[in-house]
Amino acid sequence: MKNVICFFGSFNPVHFGHLKMAKFLLGTSLFDEVLIVLSNNPAKVNNPDMASFDHRLNMLNLGIKSMGLEGKVLVSVIEKDRYPSYTYDTLKILEETYPDKKFNLAIGSDLIKKVNIWRNSKKLLSEFKIYVMDRYESGIDKTKFNHLVFLNTPVFECSSTDVRNNILKGVSVDNMIPIEIEDYIKNNKIY
Repeated sequence: MKNVICFFGSFNPVHFGHLKMAKFLLGTSLFDEVLIVLSNNPAKVNNPDMASFDHRLNMLNLGIKSMGLEGKVLVSVIEKDRYPSYTYDTLKILEETYPDKKFNLAIGSDLIKKVNIWRNSKKLLSEFKIYVMDRYESGIDKTKFNHLVFLNTPVFECSSTDVRNNILKGVSVDNMIPIEIEDYIKNNKIY
């Protein structure tokens, strides 16, 4: 049975932090596959700056290619036509669709305090192994979350909000996103 780590997000846009984290997850001996699940518009997110699903998918594919991860990091569009979408429901559908795979969830440490308010959070926590990736703003007391697996991951100080804000201000995003994504955003007048 293949061990798959699922990395959910809106990726609006995908940035080096996301891509390097996918590469890190792939490089561990814990997982056979990294599956990026592109959220249509995550429940609880009201973002007027949300690029279309197709634009975000195109940017994800450009980012994966730019990092040499094609064929190694996969993208799922399972949530494209599901709104709202919920992590637990998506993981259950993936399990039913691919019974030969064991699905796990990767989240940033910034989401730990929010997991308990997610739909079906108790089932999510009991039925799926959850790996926590460090983020720069965490400062979390890990001893309070013994049901989660903390990965000693590199910390990438970047967010999609920062990327969008820099683009709107005309500030360089060279160190935040691959040039292919920057060109795509400019050519398609996104954000």
